[in-house]
Amino acid sequence: MIRWSLHNYCRDPGVTVTMVTGSVDPNFPKEWVVRPEQPFQPSRMTNRNTVTWRIDLGASQPLDVVGLIHTNAVSPITGGSSAVHGGVSNSPTWPAGALPIAFDTSKTNPYNGRRSTWAGFDLDFYRYIHVVIDSTAAATTPEPYWFLGGVWAGTRRDAGRDIGWNFKATIVQPRIDVKPDHEGWTQRLIAGEPFTRLEMHRLALRDGIDADADQLRQWLDEEMAWEQADAALVMLREDYPPMTWVMRRLSQPEWTVAQDFPESDWTLEEILRG
Repeated sequence: MIRWSLHNYCRDPGVTVTMVTGSVDPNFPKEWVVRPEQPFQPSRMTNRNTVTWRIDLGASQPLDVVGLIHTNAVSPITGGSSAVHGGVSNSPTWPAGALPIAFDTSKTNPYNGRRSTWAGFDLDFYRYIHVVIDSTAAATTPEPYWFLGGVWAGTRRDAGRDIGWNFKATIVQPRIDVKPDHEGWTQRLIAGEPFTRLEMHRLALRDGIDADADQLRQWLDEEMAWEQADAALVMLREDYPPMTWVMRRLSQPEWTVAQDFPESDWTLEEILRG
């Protein structure tokens, strides 16, 4: 089931970030951990010792998902535990009273090569989010430090119909091909990091008796919510958490309403801000 979260409480005014453990590189400060749409300006440590970020939302907020975007820490979930983990709570003291969260970072997103993931839990109100990378995690890069491109904390939404198997994913590599007028040679310049574009075709089931069961109405409600959102955490496959992006909608709502199955195309594109 494809799901999305349309509001990142980590980006709200008044949110603060504290390093509980770990030595942060001053050129890649702790505050950058709440900018998942800018994964190549991560919060970065000076070593690979255990690091703990505490994100204070300022007030308890409704949460049932935490996403991590772009890290070099590698760890599977084994026996319910992971070297990349954390928790949500209403206490600033870690790990007192925290609902524990284990993140599977053992795989990369096959469409952009970045190591992202998410973990869901029962909806409740929480103020503090802790994210921990243990020193026992493996690393994907030779550099002797941990980094984390961003954290998303919010609530999951969907439209009641799975379209996670009916999509087209395009890997876009920004580039410029430079060549003279005689076209005797070409120099390719890479202009940025690759990003993903998802194109999906949606079918909705109508229900003329129960409006709450009408999937077109559900989709239209979601279209209005997307209209208000600048970015969303998109979780394409529940059984494969690495298929996770921060995206925005490119297509405008346009439905062909047939008698039985209203149809619409839907295009989302990964956000990589500089």
